[in-house]
Amino acid sequence: MANAGRIHDGSGTDCRHFDCRTDPRVWLDFEQKLPAPMPERVIPLERLRRRRDPVEP
Repeated sequence: MANAGRIHDGSGTDCRHFDCRTDPRVWLDFEQKLPAPMPERVIPLERLRRRRDPVEP
């Protein structure tokens, strides 16, 4: 992974020091690319988009 841990100039201070590869809230297994399950309280992005879309007659 050539860009792993790379600091982006436009990132906020917290993001510059955060490494999600070892965060169990983000990954079950980073090397195998197994994401952690989303908490039940999180609204899927698709549902948020549908709420914002105008209602068609």
